[in-house]
Amino acid sequence: MAMLLLNSVFVRTWGSRAGSTPPTEYWVDVIPAIKHAYPDFRFIAEAYWDLEWELQQKGFDFCYDKRLYDRLEHDNRKHSPSSLR
Repeated sequence: MAMLLLNSVFVRTWGSRAGSTPPTEYWVDVIPAIKHAYPDFRFIAEAYWDLEWELQQKGFDFCYDKRLYDRLEHDNRKHSPSSLR
């Protein structure tokens, strides 16, 4: 649930109770530092709320849509995109 550390999500979740919003995004700071030390490391995120694209823009190599995964796991085909049928 990598999206929970996005500033926008954190602020919506915690408001001012967690202090001020950081000046930079956590993943934008962390991912390049890890990749510098470990170039072959791959970041994979589980995402909700259609935030896969944003996480990929922050540096994640792969993201999966947890809502879609749950639908496929429970064989709820009527709610799965038609491209997967």
